[in-house]
Amino acid sequence: MRGRASYRAVRNRASRATGRWAEARAFHTDGFFVTPEEARGAIDERAGVRFAAGALRASYNDGTRRVSLRGDVLAEERASGTAPTRNSAGSGCAGGCIEPRENARFFASAFPP
Repeated sequence: MRGRASYRAVRNRASRATGRWAEARAFHTDGFFVTPEEARGAIDERAGVRFAAGALRASYNDGTRRVSLRGDVLAEERASGTAPTRNSAGSGCAGGCIEPRENARFFASAFPP
């Protein structure tokens, strides 16, 4: 692999009634040749990858009610060794929870199609 880099950052903050948290990750590599040198043609290239992901969380709790929210995303792009065989993937979700009083909870979550 010629070039490779990996990054990660996390940040959180809390007080008596609130909390916040965030994370981001990323990875990149130029990759390597999948085909042996003697068999490589003009179409062959390095098989590399680029990846990034992030997440956010927030919460509130005053002793009588609690609210929490969350969300995350992921994206990846891959070179599979030849120019026409690139592919990628992405995903994410969001959700939340509300507890307005004891023994009552409402929860919702969403995912892309």
